[in-house]
Amino acid sequence: MSIGVSGIFYMKNGSVESKKNFSYTVIQVAYKSKLGCKLGGNVSCEVADNYKKELDKYSIPFELMDTPLDTMSDDMFYYELYDEQSPCLNERMNTIEAFLREIYASDEVEQIILDINYLDGFKEKTIKIGIEGFAKKMVELYITESVYIPVVRFVLSR
Repeated sequence: MSIGVSGIFYMKNGSVESKKNFSYTVIQVAYKSKLGCKLGGNVSCEVADNYKKELDKYSIPFELMDTPLDTMSDDMFYYELYDEQSPCLNERMNTIEAFLREIYASDEVEQIILDINYLDGFKEKTIKIGIEGFAKKMVELYITESVYIPVVRFVLSR
């Protein structure tokens, strides 16, 4: 099963210029975090269709991938990788949390929706949490789900 990770950045300012400048920030942070990231019109058709009802002039849809060459987040979000060179789940979730924290540091974002395998017609839980609790909560969900990839929507705030 492939792991899809997507979401929406809700901006404080909905101007095209503000969104364009913010998009450069996101790509820089993704690069620094060694993640792939698609924004706006570059997200897959499936993700774009999934978020149609939630998008407005203040929002930017996004997808996170393992690398800029990938289309999914299998390596980043899989329970454990059986490779001695691969980082453990806790380390990988800390990387995602650091990415999100740095995005919020730009002070242009009002809220972040982050969906893990949470596509239209297959939705389970919504968790409202601060950025600082993301990694810990994800690891807890993996333990609770007993190795299965959690299907969850995070509503992230400062």
